[in-house]
Amino acid sequence: DEIDGGDFDVIVSNPPYIPKSAFAGMVSSSVKRWESSKALIGGADKHGLQFHKKLVQLFANSIRAEILAMELDGTKSQLDAVRTFIRSID
Repeated sequence: DEIDGGDFDVIVSNPPYIPKSAFAGMVSSSVKRWESSKALIGGADKHGLQFHKKLVQLFANSIRAEILAMELDGTKSQLDAVRTFIRSID
């Protein structure tokens, strides 16, 4: 379900963050067996951050939100991409 703005104090999420192109080689067969690909694949973009981009926008549109916490894969490229999303907000 989509959330269109709102009044949040804190936004915490563990969204899918694996790029579609990296899914086959990045995820072990045991994880694939138990987890839905929808829970793991974060989109077709280069960094797999489709949901993170939406969360940053939700955070920016929130009247009260002061904290945004999201899980990433730990790579500098994902961190840099999320920083870019945040800096691009009007």
